[in-house]
Parts: sequence; C-alpha cells; structure tokens
Amino acid sequence: MTLIASDAGTPTDPAPAGPTAAPVATTGPVPPRRLPRTLRTPPATTTAWTRFDLRVITVWIVSMLVTQRLGLPLTAGSVSLSLPITYVAVVVLLVRRRLTVSRLRLELFVLAATACLAAVAWVSLDGVSYSMTSLLLLIAVYVPWTLRSTDGDTTGLVHAANVFLHSMLVLAAVGIVQLGSQLVGVWSYRDYLADVVPEDLFIPIYNTNIPLLFGSSSFKANAFVMIEPSFLSQFCALAVVIGLMTHVRAWKILVLCGGLASAVSGTGIVLLLAGVLLLLLRAPQRIRISHVVAAAVVVLITLLGPTAPLLLGRTGEVSQTNSSGNTRFVTPYTSAVERLESEPGLYLAGGGPGMSDGVAATPGQIGANFTIVPKLVLEYGLLAGGLFTLFLLFCLLDGVPWRVVPGTVVVMLFFLSGALLQPQTAFIAWILTGLGAHARPSWSGPRPARWRPRRRAAPIG
Repeated sequence: MTLIASDAGTPTDPAPAGPTAAPVATTGPVPPRRLPRTLRTPPATTTAWTRFDLRVITVWIVSMLVTQRLGLPLTAGSVSLSLPITYVAVVVLLVRRRLTVSRLRLELFVLAATACLAAVAWVSLDGVSYSMTSLLLLIAVYVPWTLRSTDGDTTGLVHAANVFLHSMLVLAAVGIVQLGSQLVGVWSYRDYLADVVPEDLFIPIYNTNIPLLFGSSSFKANAFVMIEPSFLSQFCALAVVIGLMTHVRAWKILVLCGGLASAVSGTGIVLLLAGVLLLLLRAPQRIRISHVVAAAVVVLITLLGPTAPLLLGRTGEVSQTNSSGNTRFVTPYTSAVERLESEPGLYLAGGGPGMSDGVAATPGQIGANFTIVPKLVLEYGLLAGGLFTLFLLFCLLDGVPWRVVPGTVVVMLFFLSGALLQPQTAFIAWILTGLGAHARPSWSGPRPARWRPRRRAAPIG
C-alpha cells in the first residue's frame, strides 16, 4: 500500500475514496501539496500551521507592501503603518503558538539594547540632546526579531516567500505599465494614491515621485504604493533571487526584472548582481537556461530603450558630490570617520539617537543616507553599535534554512539603504530569513545531562 507523507512528516494511510470520504477541514493542518514543489516538507511539529495562519502571513506581507508610504502622524514625525500591522500579526501568531521566543536571540537583544540605553544615559549626563523617538523606534522595530517559528517549522517561511514573490510580481507589472505608458505618450504621470489619502498620512522626507530627468514630465516607476522607486527596484531584485531559488517559471523572472528596470534605480541592479554572485557560489544548480534567457531579454530591451542613457550615466555617481550614489555609498562612511576623528569621545558612547540625521562630509553637501553600521556607531558608540550589529547579523543568518537569500538580504540592509529604522524594510527582511530559523541552545541556563548539539534543519533548496 502506498504511503502518503503527512504534514508532520510521518506516513499515514491514504484517505478513503468515493462518496464516503470525509471532507477536508479548512482549519486543519496544511497538506504537503500546498508547499512549493522545490522545497522540503517541514519537520514534525506539535503545532502545525493551518490555512488561517497562512492567511495571516499573506495579509501581513501584502499590507506592509501596499501601505509603505503611509504612517501614523505623531508629534515628532510619522511612524510607518508596518509597525502596528506587524505587532498585530505577531500577537495573533504567538497566541496560536506558531511563533516562539528564541532565548539566544532574546539574550543578544537585551545585551545590545542595554548597551544602547547605557550609551544614551552617558551622553545625556553631558547635556547632549537626542531623539527619544529614534531610540524607542529602534527598540520597537527589533523586538519581534527575537521570535522564530515554533520548532523550526519552515511552513511559514515557505508561504511568506511565495506571497512576497507574487506580490512583487504584481507590483513589477504595475511599474512596467507605469513607466512604459509615459514613454509612449499614452498616459501622464499622476499620483493616484495622493488623490485619495490625506497628506498628513504620508511618511515625509522620502523621494516618492522622482522625474527621469530634472524638469522631465516622465517619472520613475514606483508602482504607486512603493515609498521610493529604489524600494521597487530592490524588492524586485530580492524577489528574483527568491524566484531563482524556488525554480519559478521564466516569465515571472522576466516580469520581475522588467519591474526592476522600470524603477531606473541602480541599487536594485547592484542587489541583483550580489544575489546572482551568491547564487553562483552557493547554489549554482538553481540557475536554469530559461532564467538566463529571460534576464538577457530584459537587459537587451533596457539597453535599447530610452532609459539606457540614464542607467549608464549613473555609473559614475559614486564619485560625484551630492549624487544619490555618493550619499549612499561614500558619504556615510567619510562622514562617520571625520566626525569620530574630530570627537574621539564618540567612540565610547556616540552622539545620541538621531545625531546622524543631516550629517554631511562637508558643509553644503546634502545629508548622508546612513546605512546601519555607521549610524549605529555614530549614535551609540563602538561597543553598543557593535553589539546591535551582531544581533542583527545573528538573526539574519543563524539557522536560516535558505541558501543565498539571507546573504542577499544582508547586502540590501547593510549597504544599499538606510534601513535601520525603516519598519517596512526591516520586517520584510526578518520574515524572509529569521522567521523560519531552527532552535539554538541558550548561552545561559542549565543544559540537559546528555545534551548534544541539535542537527541543522535541512536547507530549503
């Protein structure tokens, strides 16, 4: 008799056939056939994910993507809607025992947060003003990172990856139409979201509507809901890497690459190149000829299209003062080094939360887009900033049953964006990496008498 693998990974008798067969319960465990064919069945658990749990994941990710531009107006600024959305989803999954606290992550977080609070207390004794909102947001954004899926079950991670990929597939198609219709002259750019949403609900300071050229009537694609074209570009690149790891059809890779190109942003291209390099090093068997052909078609169309001079003209931006590439890849580091050299006391406790805002390498230069490491060091010092960096890397890389994807996420967070206090980016990164990590022993507390290190879960892909 043929055996069928159950959701818990153990053999069961096949379901009876014919009119007497019992109907499938809509609230029961998810059958294996709902998992992508290229991913492994999750290990046995006592709290299997149900369709309701997976719907929570779906609503969670889609809501964060389509509300990127929206926030809750506060006295000291605006807080992204992704923050309350995430806390609601996390509470639901905690109550349903789909998420659990990782004790080792919690210990690292408490250590890093305590060091940051001590640094803030130190600078406050000198009368230095700081942003309490920045400090509270740092804590609030990364508290959920201490959680992981119960028993290392990868079902939630598998579903989250598919939801993210197909959501970005839709947004990429919208971006292609958005830019293409402007270039052929059948539509003039209009921010439809701004027509229906009150202005005070939009998160300020972001460059949402960016013309292709100064004074141009055509604008870079942002799929209407992405907070900047660069976000569309980077998220499409991340979706391409996920698609390559899960062997999606070539036309999906084609659409995602088209969405990346429609944003006319160099950061997405850099991220895609980094992801492909990691793929060649870590999982070259995942690359198919059809995927290579799809990518080549997009590259050819882009190079022959009207946006080619814009993309090629940005290759020298890193060395150009006040350019996007310079403020992203050069200014944060030169600014941090110059400030630390002029005030050596910053090495100890930093200059306080929020002090990096508006810092520039030279007078008259636009503010630097501080990435995670220079921002943490400038605001909290070497010790606290280093501990928090260690916590972030640990959550993104340790025990994650993906190849390639965690490394790509690290490149996106640490080098391509000022994502430290961006809930809409930080939570997506955590969901696609640390959410499905397997358990690790704690640094503290007694161990079992015959404790042995737990075997690593089989990697996805």
